[in-house]
Amino acid sequence: MSDDGYVTIHRTTNVAEGELLAEMLRREGIDARFHRVSSALIGLPTSMIAMTVDVPAGSEALARELLRDLEYVGADDTAKPAETAGDEAPGEPPLSARKPVLAAGFAVFFPGGAHLYARRPWTTLVLALGLAFCLAFAIGAGRTVGLGFAVSIWIAIVACDAIAGVRAARAQNRGEQRSRRAQISIGVGLLGIAIVLGAGARLAMEGPSLLRAWRLAKYKISCVDRKITVENRDDRAHLVQIADMRVTGYPRFGPPARYRVGPVDPVRLNLAPGGRGVVAVEVAGGLARSCHLSGASDWPNPFESGPWYGECGFSFAFTAGDAGSADGEAIEAAGACTSSISVETAGSLRLTR
Repeated sequence: MSDDGYVTIHRTTNVAEGELLAEMLRREGIDARFHRVSSALIGLPTSMIAMTVDVPAGSEALARELLRDLEYVGADDTAKPAETAGDEAPGEPPLSARKPVLAAGFAVFFPGGAHLYARRPWTTLVLALGLAFCLAFAIGAGRTVGLGFAVSIWIAIVACDAIAGVRAARAQNRGEQRSRRAQISIGVGLLGIAIVLGAGARLAMEGPSLLRAWRLAKYKISCVDRKITVENRDDRAHLVQIADMRVTGYPRFGPPARYRVGPVDPVRLNLAPGGRGVVAVEVAGGLARSCHLSGASDWPNPFESGPWYGECGFSFAFTAGDAGSADGEAIEAAGACTSSISVETAGSLRLTR
């Protein structure tokens, strides 16, 4: 008997049969109700979903007596005596046995499949909605890290569904039933466990790289003319190294060209908390003229051949760490920014290790 005082007197996978039986009982003065589950919500045939006809506990005897008079609803099976029903409870309509190994197999095909096979469709619905939300969040974030977390949670949902679905199938074979509220509660609990396990596993895998990305975000790169500016936005001093500096010229037509520029040796900047450091890029006169940088005329010498770029940018190797820290704590990144003779433009840093 459920918590609201109703008992199940008939189980069926046929929607028309269940609705017809409930209507006939109501005409006899019994407050019967039919729990219908739409297979379209889950995407499987109704033959795999058990639906119930429930009546108040006080009207159970009268309802079962009426069932015995209705040949087309299987009165013989429903009213089977307890001594011939094996392990089933007296008066409980029989259902085909569920195989636990198949429940685990259904979990692989889609989230919640194991519980659907074990005749717990509301648990399936909660798990499916949880996965849909995770995927929508990952797609909306548009980041590889977010997608990785969604995949980990999906794997955890499959695992939780398979393990709990096997137990649910065994409980179903023992005649144990769960109300809609109980099925939803189980689904929410499994979804919470899956999120914790999946996110925790992904965090353990991505933790080091996320930590480096967080540390790298403390630096701001900008360029103007022949200068690269590095800003330390942390409350601690940092040691920064700029090396392997190059200029890339982007012509209006044709492929870009890269040039090695100075200083040749790495440049180290000891940045105070909130401080800024500047690296002067050594660009030869001809290349500076092609990139419209200072120290060169605005127009190329007609007697001097050479490229004329619409835009130029700096690229360099970036290494940083806390001042006085061990070499193993340093982070390495590739820096880039577009250079203009008068406008300071923001650059970018991308982790390389």
